[in-house]
Amino acid sequence: MSLTVGDLTPQHIGRTVTIDGAGARVTGPLSNLRVETDWITEQRLGSDESEQVPGQQTMTLAVGAWTTEGLPLTTAVEVP
Repeated sequence: MSLTVGDLTPQHIGRTVTIDGAGARVTGPLSNLRVETDWITEQRLGSDESEQVPGQQTMTLAVGAWTTEGLPLTTAVEVP
């Protein structure tokens, strides 16, 4: 089954996955996943108040002995 990194959930932990990223193809059991969000300070013109808003989201995955940080959520993943 073809998915993207953003489709993975904790229910996929323990299943074999294949990821193509950064010029490498990695296959193995998924042992960890974590979504990372960059927070941006937003301030409106004419206002002294600012607020934190979510920016880009990426995923950190551990597949077998391989760990990657900053995978775009659109990265393709194969889950048999």
